[in-house]
Amino acid sequence: VKIQIYKDFNEELESHWKKLEEESHITPFQSYSWLLNWYTTVGSTLHNIDLCIVCYFNRNSLELILPMGINTLGKIRKLEWLGGMHSDYNMPIV
Repeated sequence: VKIQIYKDFNEELESHWKKLEEESHITPFQSYSWLLNWYTTVGSTLHNIDLCIVCYFNRNSLELILPMGINTLGKIRKLEWLGGMHSDYNMPIV
């Protein structure tokens, strides 16, 4: 078992994520492409969210993604789903 936290969208994460997309039943709001576009246009620019994408691997196979980010409001840091109020479905990808 391995838990890996990604702090940016990169090729390694994209490869794992898209493979899990093919094997799972997800909504468009959970897709790598939608969340990447949301993050680059809204999350990082308007809300200054830092990525904290949690991936759970079992025997080198990705089984779970928690697409999260850290939103800082003053001295308060809040872990929240990527997509925020723009997403109809905020839940893990399994």
